[in-house]
Amino acid sequence: MKEFFRNSKQEQGFTLIELMIVIAIIGILAAIAIPNFLSYQRKGYDSAAQAEAMSFLSLAMTYYGDKGTGADGQVSLDGTPANFPTGFGHNGDITIAGSVSQNSLGQMSGFMSFNHDKSSQIFLLDASAGTVTRQ
Repeated sequence: MKEFFRNSKQEQGFTLIELMIVIAIIGILAAIAIPNFLSYQRKGYDSAAQAEAMSFLSLAMTYYGDKGTGADGQVSLDGTPANFPTGFGHNGDITIAGSVSQNSLGQMSGFMSFNHDKSSQIFLLDASAGTVTRQ
């Protein structure tokens, strides 16, 4: 009778080797995934700074369309007329430097730089060309 119960026991749990293999696989996946995640995060910060530059350019053009006159550096990123000081950031994470002016014909001139505080990438807004480029 004892022989019957001894053979009918089922083994439960994982062996040490199985656990070590699982831990090794998780470590390999983490070593691949973490650098990719950080890269995507940095690209997101850069995209935010670039979008902020394009928003500024678009708002200045909209101001001219609505008012029929140049904004003369008086457009803020929320669309309301206001002085636009150096170092002002729309969401507090983006640093803006430089100046842009707009004449009575709506032609813009000047340069502004935009960069996210958590990224070293700088985007340059060329107001006369209407472009945003990486520096």
